[in-house]
Amino acid sequence: MDVYDNPASPNFIATFELPGVRTADMKLSVKEGNLIIDGERRCPMIHCGAANEPPKVATDDGHGSSAMKIDVLPVKAAVKELRYGRFYRAVPLPPGVQQSDISAQLYEGMLTVSWPRVVDTGSATASAPETPMSVTATLVEA
Repeated sequence: MDVYDNPASPNFIATFELPGVRTADMKLSVKEGNLIIDGERRCPMIHCGAANEPPKVATDDGHGSSAMKIDVLPVKAAVKELRYGRFYRAVPLPPGVQQSDISAQLYEGMLTVSWPRVVDTGSATASAPETPMSVTATLVEA
């Protein structure tokens, strides 16, 4: 994570590396004055199940469907450097920042989140409920 603090900007900007993480597999929320980023990076090919489970690979069903067929593979990974699983990060926010003040965008594996440096406390209302906020997936045509 990198947090950019440019005094000339009205916002803080944070970037997170999330290669291979789909927007459906993460949630952002504000809880107790923190920006919470919670999600999971899933194995795209090998099923990361229990140790006694044989490795599996997901293959396209051939019909353009998002449903995947699972095939059992008889081999294990010779080298395993990639990390998969759950992740969680809590980033402290300035006092008064509400969920509605935060914007997020996921583009090419980089999540960019911005929030205001200073919040006008004169119009502050009761805290918003702690519900996940949506992440915008930006698509670029080739």
